[in-house]
Amino acid sequence: MIAIPLHVMPAGGRWEVTREGEFDIVADFADRGEALEWIRNQPELADTKLVIHAEDFSIESVQ
Repeated sequence: MIAIPLHVMPAGGRWEVTREGEFDIVADFADRGEALEWIRNQPELADTKLVIHAEDFSIESVQ
């Protein structure tokens, strides 16, 4: 199975988690830390690559 990267990005004062190539929001949070904590606690997402966007929407890191 190929993992689809998750994108964590700012959107209107909140942080949205979406799957690459999809427009549906998986979840949204008040801050990035909450979003990353939620992802860490989802067993089915354990091996998923993350693309974390900074406030200016540039790629900050890929894990």
